[in-house]
Amino acid sequence: MEKNDFEKQLADLFSGLKDCLDQQEIEARFFTHGMIMGALAAVCQLKNLDSAMLAPLAKFDAYVFGEMSLRNAERLLDHVKTRILVKVNGGEA
Repeated sequence: MEKNDFEKQLADLFSGLKDCLDQQEIEARFFTHGMIMGALAAVCQLKNLDSAMLAPLAKFDAYVFGEMSLRNAERLLDHVKTRILVKVNGGEA
């Protein structure tokens, strides 16, 4: 996949996830790893994105989702995005 294509898909993925988070009536601290992964997988399917992008998050540390309210959704997205980009670039996520 071309770098620009990947970056566009990643942007689409996180735009969709932010929409999912913004629509929730509960605080993000109640989001579990499974809920986030499910939302990401759904966004991939809806937007016809390559779900292989989610591989670096398979063992994502659940603590990241604790203590975050919807106000901090951007921080959560940045953290997840960084994990994917580090792994894609050959580092340890």
